[in-house]
Amino acid sequence: MILALFYGGSLHAQTENQVFDEDIHTVQLTLAGSQLSLPIVDLNAGKGSLRLNFDHMGEDFMDYKYTLEHCNSDWQPSDLNYSEYVDGFTDDRITAISNSFNTISTYTHYTLGLPNSNIKWTKSGNYLLKVYDYYKDELVLVRRFVVVERLWSIDASFVRTGLSEKKDSWHEIDFSVFLQGMRITLPQKEVKAVILQNGRWDNAVGPIPPYLNLIEKLSFDYHDKIVFPAGKEFRFFDMRTF
Repeated sequence: MILALFYGGSLHAQTENQVFDEDIHTVQLTLAGSQLSLPIVDLNAGKGSLRLNFDHMGEDFMDYKYTLEHCNSDWQPSDLNYSEYVDGFTDDRITAISNSFNTISTYTHYTLGLPNSNIKWTKSGNYLLKVYDYYKDELVLVRRFVVVERLWSIDASFVRTGLSEKKDSWHEIDFSVFLQGMRITLPQKEVKAVILQNGRWDNAVGPIPPYLNLIEKLSFDYHDKIVFPAGKEFRFFDMRTF
């Protein structure tokens, strides 16, 4: 699966998903009920639509708090004040806690649902979820997520890349964005696309401007630019003779 995200401006992966405590493992930030989903949630999503899960290994009970940080397209803190993008407290404690039982290793499991009664986002955009040690006030983990407003529609297709050395092992994606009545004065500067392969930021393609600007349509039909190595899962296997 490949996902296209659109921003005004540019994007550089400067703030990565990180864990700063070596005792914290299996950090997952997904949509509720879908462990393989990407942390991309609607602006008006209901309570608990986004879910954070992680484990702290060992017998010690830890107390954690969290906060949200709104970012620009470069994943750096935006110019908005906290009250402009969050309805609720500045930070809040993680209270959904459960202990391991009959396991080889002892651990404590922590769960957080967003939005909730204490913290709810009010603006779309890029966000960082930051979790701190409650008493030491030390940052222990950071996770990215995106809040979206579905104002445009996208029509995408996979095509075989034109380069002979890549045609059997790479995927190319072409897509168009339909503005649905929205007027963009300078689309080459105001709209950029970043394409992810299976939610990976390490090999993201972009930011790239539209290749063609048509009436209410932006075309990203590049030659050998939006391509990804397919990997073994996507290779063609013909077993008819077998």
